Amino acid sequence: MGFCVSFRKRRTMSQSRTSGSKNEESTMSIGELEEDDLPLIRKRTLLFDDSNLLTGSQNLSHIMKKTTGNNSTTVDSLDSVNSNTTINDNTSATASTSDTMGNNSVENVRNVKGELMDDERLIDRLLYAYEFDDKRPIDIDNVTVGREDKRDKEDTMDFHERELYLSCKASESSLGFRSYVENYYKYKGTFSFPPWLEPKNLRDSEGRKPLGDGYDSSTLWIPPKGHRWAHEFRSGHYTECMQQWWDVKRTHFDSLVFFKMGKFYELFYQDACILQGLTGLRWMGAETKPHVGFPEKSIHSYASACVNAGYRVVVVEQTETPQQLDKRNKASGTTARAVKRDVCDIITPGTVAAPEMLTSQSRPLLIMSGTKSETQPQPAPSESEETKSETPSAVEIVCLDVSMSKIRFGTVKYTDDLLQVKTVLIHFCPAEVVLDSVLYDNKELVKAIKALPYSADVTLHVPQNKSKNLLNKVKDKWESEASECSTSLTLTESYLSLVLLNKLVDYCYFEPFNFSQLEVMGMDYSALVHLELFVTQEGTEKNSLFHYLNHTKTAFGERLLRYWLLNPLTDVDAINLRSEAVEFLVHNYPLVTTLNQELERFPDLERSLGKILNTASNYHKRAVYFDRGVYTKLYDLYSLFDKFQKLEDIVVNFLNESINLFGNYKSELVKKVEEEFLRCSDDVILFKSMLKLTGEKTCSSVEWPKSRALTAEIESVKAKLDRVLENIRQISPSACFVHCKFRYEVEMTESEFQRYQRKSSLQHTASGSTTPVADNTPMVKKLDNVSGNAVGGGVSSMEITSTRSGFVRGRNVKIVQILEELEEFEFKLKESEEEFYQEIVSKFHSNSYKFCKLIEIAAQFDCLTSLATVAKNSPFPMCRPKLHPKSQNILRVKDSVYPIFSISGNKFVPNSVNIGEGFDGPILIITGPNMGGKSTLLRQIALTVIMGQIGSFVSCVESEFSVVDSIFTRLGASDNILQGKSTFLVELQDISSILSKATSSSLALIDELGRGTSTFDGTAIAVATLEKISKIGCRCVFTTHFQDVCMFAESLSNVSMFHMAAKVDEETRSVEFLYKLVPGVCPDSHGMHVAKLARVPEHIIQNAMEARMRLYNSEVFGEGESASNKLLEILTEEILEAHYNNDNDKLKEIYNKYSHLKFD
Repeated sequence: MGFCVSFRKRRTMSQSRTSGSKNEESTMSIGELEEDDLPLIRKRTLLFDDSNLLTGSQNLSHIMKKTTGNNSTTVDSLDSVNSNTTINDNTSATASTSDTMGNNSVENVRNVKGELMDDERLIDRLLYAYEFDDKRPIDIDNVTVGREDKRDKEDTMDFHERELYLSCKASESSLGFRSYVENYYKYKGTFSFPPWLEPKNLRDSEGRKPLGDGYDSSTLWIPPKGHRWAHEFRSGHYTECMQQWWDVKRTHFDSLVFFKMGKFYELFYQDACILQGLTGLRWMGAETKPHVGFPEKSIHSYASACVNAGYRVVVVEQTETPQQLDKRNKASGTTARAVKRDVCDIITPGTVAAPEMLTSQSRPLLIMSGTKSETQPQPAPSESEETKSETPSAVEIVCLDVSMSKIRFGTVKYTDDLLQVKTVLIHFCPAEVVLDSVLYDNKELVKAIKALPYSADVTLHVPQNKSKNLLNKVKDKWESEASECSTSLTLTESYLSLVLLNKLVDYCYFEPFNFSQLEVMGMDYSALVHLELFVTQEGTEKNSLFHYLNHTKTAFGERLLRYWLLNPLTDVDAINLRSEAVEFLVHNYPLVTTLNQELERFPDLERSLGKILNTASNYHKRAVYFDRGVYTKLYDLYSLFDKFQKLEDIVVNFLNESINLFGNYKSELVKKVEEEFLRCSDDVILFKSMLKLTGEKTCSSVEWPKSRALTAEIESVKAKLDRVLENIRQISPSACFVHCKFRYEVEMTESEFQRYQRKSSLQHTASGSTTPVADNTPMVKKLDNVSGNAVGGGVSSMEITSTRSGFVRGRNVKIVQILEELEEFEFKLKESEEEFYQEIVSKFHSNSYKFCKLIEIAAQFDCLTSLATVAKNSPFPMCRPKLHPKSQNILRVKDSVYPIFSISGNKFVPNSVNIGEGFDGPILIITGPNMGGKSTLLRQIALTVIMGQIGSFVSCVESEFSVVDSIFTRLGASDNILQGKSTFLVELQDISSILSKATSSSLALIDELGRGTSTFDGTAIAVATLEKISKIGCRCVFTTHFQDVCMFAESLSNVSMFHMAAKVDEETRSVEFLYKLVPGVCPDSHGMHVAKLARVPEHIIQNAMEARMRLYNSEVFGEGESASNKLLEILTEEILEAHYNNDNDKLKEIYNKYSHLKFD
């Protein structure tokens, strides 16, 4: 029986795994790990070759001495010993290493840099089993501990354990916990983990195990200081600094902790493994535990990588400087070695504030809570209903954009189909949705959020406090609106406290938002998805309507255009103001070119303003930054004022030049903005006068009284340093202050340093010193010997701090003493400047409405120039539509084309549509072959209306329509797998929304309704829907292949029949699609011809044609026709009744009752 001990190193890229030796094969048997599974690893084996354990201990001692003594392996090694760690147990300072290890073998093996074993049971087997292989050679480069004959069994056991933990509830609900499990088993053979971080020992803060009930994956049990593990691992896993890390991890186990150490953020254990896997960071050198790090200035890029991957980031900052630590120790008489640290930021997908981590699109935090009806008594739940979630009557919503410090709030009605809730979700595009327990238990809502066309993190939050600070702030201005959202506002404040953003509410702008009664066009979730306004069916923004219209040059302009597209106007006058401005810009396009050139250089001022307010709200956290100090924050503020000044100049010049060009074309919108424009230049001048530039990217206050007094003190201290330098120059004339390794180093030539040495030596000899410095020692050699040590003694002695060719740098005791005094005053000055920063930001915030208005105006002109660019550069004709009030109910477009096709450059056949009063009737039924262009025409009509109502030109020669209050769509044939809905059920829900919400001013687009079920059911649904829409009187474009629907439509007076033309050659069974809309009903859908285009085998097409002829000519069909008509009549009545009562449950019942029927 043999035992092997080996260290494991990362394999360099040039090193490849070799095989063939028995040693290497036995080493690789631990897990049979591949290079793709672990960091690059080099494994070597040491086998005790003597039955005497003491001899093995001596070999182990020799190995450790070699490992710790070889500096060249430090970077590559993952397992070197700290300078304060020894191999022995320090029980006897004079005892030899081998004797000590022989006397206390257990402690020896554990203290080889913490703990080298994968399992403590191996210790006992190592100590009490004495069967050793004395024939194998000893490789003493690296060691690890393991039983060769048990590795295969351990691998199997690890696999089953891993799968067990990955399948538990904690892994399903927490990405952080799941990643911990994956990375522990991936790296356990490479790195050292403390026992309380092993899955078998893992507990939450209440002592519950991951596989048990009630386990909280966000907390972790940590051994207290008196625990044996705390003592056993104090040199590696439980140092004073690491204790601070564990204190944070205790309450943030499933988050990634960015732990500040000096100028770097560092991550340990599973956090390090996760970040290394995401970003490819190199492992930190001589560490047994997983450890990576990055500089302070790179935090935003690494935090983005983690947040985008779905993790929560906890940022721990130093809240104390080393100087403050020294003072604290002196005052308290303690010997603490770690500066104070605290959690200063918690970054989640919805609380990202740094502009560097954000895209131009606004992805806010959405907080939603359910409100139960107080008017209707709730019956006592039955036993079968006790597990069901509560059904709220309304949903309270708070939308918080942390990056811009804006809060909007309102309520929507809760319905079983969640239509209004889903519409709000897609309008706001949240990055994170926080739900209370009532809504979180609603599985349908959670599924709906996860099924959105963009990713959104879903978080359950139960308020830990009932603070009403935010609620009271909102009530001060909007009492009634705030009362309707009291629960969600309280939930918002509680969640903001959890993520340390509770102070942000003092700097936020509040705005009530009526989600159901806006003076804008209504578009529900289905319309937004079907019309591909922002995301195409391929899941990309390219070729969407927004992508087509977006030529904005600023981030705030792009966000406004997105808002316009989500909320087309319904007020004719407001629409005409925009479209008139676009027309003016099209005919005066040089204005557009000039403005675009000016605006594209601007940063995201809206986000920059939010960053300033966010920074001010974080003042109480007292974090110590090396690259982001108060002087940098003041510079950011100064720069923001400067940018606002330039933006105002651009806007004013644009307004003046536009008004000067008024002639045949003019813009009332431009004139109105010019008349109401609020200048902010006076405020900018005032604020900038309070600041002064002090460096390339630093600023300070000008007249802040406390800072002025401290500045005077600092100048006085600097004068002392100058006097010290003058005294030194009496001996060394070339002496000057430099700031290289340390501040205020005195640099002088080597010869002058020798002279200074002699002078200092003579003074010390006269005062009793007996260590003169030899003058004949070569200078370079002398510096090698004394660098970093005090030279001579007395008050004037100089300590060498650094050197360069021909020069020496150093400091004496007097300089060090004065420098400590200087740093004390400089620290107080920083605190004073922080107070000034808070003061100036507070004043800025109180006047910020002018600056926000300036951004709004600039964004508006950016959007208008974008729409003008689309019209000016269009490859096909575009016109300004003529709009009428809702009452007229018309829609006429001449030679309209699908606008998105201009991107691809394809030719497009224009079509004209005339529906409504005085034309072909409000309902247009279109038949025609598959692939004939019916669905495209539907989208084309909808996009024409949307573009017209945001103020854009439209893609046709002429256009005239009355404004549409809502667009409803039933396009495509798709099911919803995530929500467990079939195509037919999705169709029914879309149609239910149309029939229950459409008005005479709405536009309904229905494409081949009924295709998701049998012919009987589909025809019944289509006829019933068509009859109801005819009674509503809204404009509707309805496509179908069902001839029975066309026959029924002939009985309706307000319906017109059209079809998409095609040329058909019956002999060759070829079809040419003309894509032209012509009057009449298409006699055939030409399915067989399309099948030939799709290259369906000829014999299958022939069989299908014969089957179709038999179907039409059979007597069964004639007999069945009567039965089908009767069934159709019954089904129509049931569906209409369900629609009139807005009864979704009844529609589902109809589906379940009739969907099984087939045509025989």
